[in-house]
Amino acid sequence: MAVNEVEFTAAEGEIVGLIGPNGAGKTTFFNLVSGALRVSGGRIFFRGREITHAPAYRRAELGIGRTFQVMKPFPRLTVMENVLVGAFLRHPSRRAAEGWAAEILEMMGLSEFAAASARALTTAGRKRLEIARALALNPTLLLLDEVVAGLNPVEAEGTVELIRRIRDRGTTIIMVEHIMRVIMGLSDRIVVLTHGRKIAEGTPPQVASNPDVINAYLGTH
Repeated sequence: MAVNEVEFTAAEGEIVGLIGPNGAGKTTFFNLVSGALRVSGGRIFFRGREITHAPAYRRAELGIGRTFQVMKPFPRLTVMENVLVGAFLRHPSRRAAEGWAAEILEMMGLSEFAAASARALTTAGRKRLEIARALALNPTLLLLDEVVAGLNPVEAEGTVELIRRIRDRGTTIIMVEHIMRVIMGLSDRIVVLTHGRKIAEGTPPQVASNPDVINAYLGTH
């Protein structure tokens, strides 16, 4: 079982950290919530509505956005065009979509690259573009899959501030991250998975001192 009997809730405006060893089922959990994979059992609810069998596009319409651990922007499109793909969901006219996409690019610090090819961006730029594409859907729930991993300290701190700004706009966030200083500093609450099961849930201090979490993931040093 990749994900088995994992149950928790995320409140509006909350940042929930999802941590655990490689292969714990974190990305699979995101795939189930976003509709990329179908569940074989259990139920998923979003804002009081069951979405267990809803297709991915319907979940996006309802307000679920997500990033992917492996970044795959449309390489032949510009940075602006990459964001426009999602912007058209809420803004059918091109003018309105471009206005919304420009606002997102400004927020993400990508305005100067709007006309550049997506393939020309650095790793940090592509990470920001990945977030921008998800934000273009104007989600109420944003699933972030390792958007800080691979960044240098300055880039990581900038991304952390962006995540806080996104939350301050009223977006609920569930994020997967292996960098403990990031996840512990950002999260209101943390859920820990291992072998597809939830083994702990609580505030960062509670999780950091939990013996099961220390043995399964954090280590004793």
